[in-house]
Amino acid sequence: MAAEQRKIIEQLMGSNLSNFTSRGQVHFTDRKVCRSFLCGICPHDIFTNTKMDLGPCPKIHSDKLKSDYERASYSHSYGYEWDYLEDLERHVDECNRRIDIAEARKEKTTEEIERTDELMREIAHTDHSIEVLIEEMKALSQKGRVNQTMKHYIELRRLRTHRQELHQEVISMNEVPSQAGTTHQKLQVCDVCSAYLSRLDNDRRLADHFSGKMHLGYAMLRNLAKDLRDQLELQTSDKNEEEGGLEAENQEYGEQHSMLT
Repeated sequence: MAAEQRKIIEQLMGSNLSNFTSRGQVHFTDRKVCRSFLCGICPHDIFTNTKMDLGPCPKIHSDKLKSDYERASYSHSYGYEWDYLEDLERHVDECNRRIDIAEARKEKTTEEIERTDELMREIAHTDHSIEVLIEEMKALSQKGRVNQTMKHYIELRRLRTHRQELHQEVISMNEVPSQAGTTHQKLQVCDVCSAYLSRLDNDRRLADHFSGKMHLGYAMLRNLAKDLRDQLELQTSDKNEEEGGLEAENQEYGEQHSMLT
């Protein structure tokens, strides 16, 4: 039974449980280290002191480990840039979902807007609880506390189901036509950071928005994600061409060798 539970935990947490070290010096390959920080800028550091503040990153940020990684990456590819890209695009996708919801909310009644806000707050709270629970499961699994980890796993499944139900309610509310009329016709949604803008705002207020920390932060995230994806896809394409060229050379050499023999 314990072996089966361990297998479930490993499937849930991934195959890198052995990378955790309970004591001693932490290496940059440790999963407790923030790979986004190693490769560039962690999203948690971008929105501090804004209404989209993500709070402190649950993973380790260390300038020394970042320097170690940069030196080591000259001679070895760890593939952490793909993890970094996934992290960036996750935050961009979340912002895009908020933009879609904000666009739908413009035609909602005050009661509908309040309910949507309540649901979004509960979703955010549930997301935080899920992240905390996963970190606790990693720590418990590392210490071999299988029974406690399984209890956390059951709670994790419940939270994920609850989050799906909340998200579905938000979607359903935005699909139902509203009687709000022209209440929010003078509002528009920023397609970069999801904030509401008024068509009646003067140039100064609009300038304040576009130079604000949250707007600039999401503009940075989007640019980083796009540039990094282009870079990684180009590297992958070049590598495939190089491997294809080597394969063709090997095949030609083999044919010539066969003819000679």
